Amino acid sequence: VLEHYLRGLSGRSLSIKASNEPFTDTETLWLPPVIHQYPSKLQNFTLYKAIAAHLWAQIRHGTFRRASPDARLLSERLDHYPDPARARRLFSSLETRRLDACITRDLPGLAREMRALFANDAATQLTPAWKIAIDEVERDSSSVNDTLTQLDRVYTDTGPAPTRPWQGTLQPEQVEAVTS
Repeated sequence: VLEHYLRGLSGRSLSIKASNEPFTDTETLWLPPVIHQYPSKLQNFTLYKAIAAHLWAQIRHGTFRRASPDARLLSERLDHYPDPARARRLFSSLETRRLDACITRDLPGLAREMRALFANDAATQLTPAWKIAIDEVERDSSSVNDTLTQLDRVYTDTGPAPTRPWQGTLQPEQVEAVTS
């Protein structure tokens, strides 16, 4: 079902393989073999669909795209930080928000379903730095470069990075291996 859904979204075939950590290399989407996060089968299927759509959005909306052929790769840009693992987690949280905004514009029905999954977690407190950064990356014209710019803003912030249930991991080296 998801393969057909993804083909409809992307206009091309994307492989689906099993992995405990959802991610994409732009040719394959690795999804959990089973999801039991919610009490109902429909909610769990919606989460599956949201994860798949989010990974598709990384491809469609340029998460891994370089600004120019001579620009640094995403992995190099994130590894530039003193704590690269922290930079990747924060970048992933910001990029998730940017892609959520893209999905809201492109797929409003799915966006409504995704918000319903996240409705109980609305109490997440954001620091002022996170609020500003999220506002910036959710703009219609935002790109991955805006996410990287806002990463500088939140990197030194002590507040926790907000996450979403459909947020996978970023593995830019996997993308770079496929695209180089």
